[in-house]
Amino acid sequence: TPTPTTRATTPTPAPATVLAKPTTTSLSDSFDAPILDVAAWALLRQGDFRSAKVDIVDAGEDGTPDRRLRLAANTLGTDDRTVKYLGVRTKAAFDFATGRRFAVDMDWNAQKNSAYLTAAIYLCPVAAQGDPADTPDWLRWEFAGVPQDNLVHASVAMKRDGHHRWLERYGWPAKRKGRPVGNHRIEIILDARNLVILEEGQERFRLEGHSLGFQTAAMYLVMSSHSNYYERALLFDDVSIEPAKVPARRR
Repeated sequence: TPTPTTRATTPTPAPATVLAKPTTTSLSDSFDAPILDVAAWALLRQGDFRSAKVDIVDAGEDGTPDRRLRLAANTLGTDDRTVKYLGVRTKAAFDFATGRRFAVDMDWNAQKNSAYLTAAIYLCPVAAQGDPADTPDWLRWEFAGVPQDNLVHASVAMKRDGHHRWLERYGWPAKRKGRPVGNHRIEIILDARNLVILEEGQERFRLEGHSLGFQTAAMYLVMSSHSNYYERALLFDDVSIEPAKVPARRR
């Protein structure tokens, strides 16, 4: 029988702070080093955990090394009133006014139980210590698990001046079954006006005139889990942030 944990072991995160002005135009990280590059990434955590891991693991097969960033949370015996958040953000801020691509491989890692589990990419103009969704301005792409094996719902959302807005929910909640998910390349490409999101190179979302209240952002990679789940891990790889033009609409 698991030993109960002490509830609320993690203090309330410090308030978000303003990011430093952009000093770089690109970032590339394949997580090939055995430990996380703390010069490039800051940790974030909110809520109580039985155990939590933010580390680099080898997910390679047949003896071929393939290191990836792992976010793992065990929430057995934790406070039922709270959702737990774990992740990283770039320490650098990136100006996307003239066009930029934020890309990463998101691996759902063949979950046996996806209930109350999420994996998200945020673009956020402040340096949050916990859940970036608590800050007043952001853009988010998210996979949210459903209680059936390896199924998720995808969504796109934004927040401006504290007002949340769903941009795309792909049929949820009318379509409740969910879709299979594996390891997917997600690209968020945007400039001062327009926004496109690609999944495996295919356009999944487009918004012309996005009305975001910021043009400089850090990139966040975040998982969340509710209480009373054995350890579940999500993997991220091949982060790339670089200047890019928003692709034109295909005719």
